[in-house]
Amino acid sequence: MAGLEGITMMAADGLLNTNYMAIPETEGMYFSGPDIRYGSNTNQSTGQTADGFLAAYNDEWGEDPAAPFWAHSYDATTLLLDAIAAASYDDGGTLVIDRAGVREYLAGVTDYSGIIGLMSCDAFGDCGSQKITVIGHADSNDIAASNANVIYEYAPGGSSIVGAALGGVPFHLGDGSLGTVEVGAGEDIQIRSLNAISGDVAFLGIPNQRGVEMAIADYGSIGGHDVSMGTGLDDLCSADGGQAAAQTIVADESVVGVIGTSCSGAAAAAAPLISEANMVMISGSNTSPSLTSDLAGTAGSNNYPGYYRTAHNDLYQGAAAANFAVDVLGVSTAAAIHDGDPYTQGLAQAFADAFEAAGGTVYDVHGGQQGRHGHDSGVDRDRCWRSGAVVLPDLPA
Repeated sequence: MAGLEGITMMAADGLLNTNYMAIPETEGMYFSGPDIRYGSNTNQSTGQTADGFLAAYNDEWGEDPAAPFWAHSYDATTLLLDAIAAASYDDGGTLVIDRAGVREYLAGVTDYSGIIGLMSCDAFGDCGSQKITVIGHADSNDIAASNANVIYEYAPGGSSIVGAALGGVPFHLGDGSLGTVEVGAGEDIQIRSLNAISGDVAFLGIPNQRGVEMAIADYGSIGGHDVSMGTGLDDLCSADGGQAAAQTIVADESVVGVIGTSCSGAAAAAAPLISEANMVMISGSNTSPSLTSDLAGTAGSNNYPGYYRTAHNDLYQGAAAANFAVDVLGVSTAAAIHDGDPYTQGLAQAFADAFEAAGGTVYDVHGGQQGRHGHDSGVDRDRCWRSGAVVLPDLPA
């Protein structure tokens, strides 16, 4: 951006994708996001590893995932399928799935071994490992090298596999209080994928949906019934898209749960509808604190029963970026720019709060005026030129 050439530019996982990083002008930026150094981590339900997933993904679609949350969506899907298995029982040839039991299982997840590491769900639906890294982007022609160029890591919860997983649940969970789903002989268990599969953010939603498809295929049947995700639904990375798709989902009483959404703004609109229908929703890439909690025991403004995520809480990502700026870059002043939706606004504020707590000065947390993706560049320069670093927790337009 003209006038900001001498200022350190930092971005977050919304821009951590191959399309954006291939732009030569992004060289020299720092990106925070989930730690994707999965090593030998193995999903306990399918035996899949990161290397195995990526090889199968490339064989099927001829490319690597463009964004980093594919493993989170895969693990979210196997968590849901395990929950369905734990909450189901045979009743004279009909598989009965207890909706309360599905939620009970997910609420009790502890040290679940996934591709992303060990997962435990707290009372507000945060299940991910919360490990964040900051990478230095040096070469727009070698994005793999940039992704591997980890300069800083932040691990409040840890994510290493430290022991063997427990065996399956020997009885079905649930008391019937939220109703049941009956799956007759020859019928499929129905779940849904709700991700941003068109438009500017398809780079995120398409790998997420493919992760769901691959997890279903790897997992196999439950109680003799195949699992179907139907036709993938599009959250459009917007509140309107999330709400419209959720209305379609809840109209089908055979649906047990949803993997999605891709974007926090879509989840804020979809979650109340999914919750009211006694379904569950597990996201692999929502990160807004408003969807779960402030990490101090207070539920977020968009937190609803039945909502879970395997992605991190952006309060951790904000702290990671702030600590990196202060401790590694030696920056003492900063500004954060967002575009007003729950993801960008929440992360900008999380960074600002953590940066000030670390002793820095935040000149401004500024919201753009042009909708979900867009900023008035003149106003942004005026707000940011005095800062040592500018943080852009945005999504591409």
